[in-house]
Amino acid sequence: MAQMFNAPVVDPLSPSPPEVLGISGPQYVLEQLETRRSVEAETLHVVLPDGKITPGLAEQTRQALQRYAHYGFRNNKPWRGRLADADGA
Repeated sequence: MAQMFNAPVVDPLSPSPPEVLGISGPQYVLEQLETRRSVEAETLHVVLPDGKITPGLAEQTRQALQRYAHYGFRNNKPWRGRLADADGA
């Protein structure tokens, strides 16, 4: 799970945009959402390989993404508030 939040080494030959840019997956997704200001709400589905899902992982992931967005805002990132609770609150 920690790998999801750590920025990879820049790799301009990679087919993955976050790897090309050297940014974490959540940062990439949140910046993509910020460029689509006309979108009021979207749902992010995180899919893990079989055997990697553990009890409570969905809730841990939701909380981690919310903290990431919250602290990103504190560092002058514009995405705070872009993540809602799983129930839409």
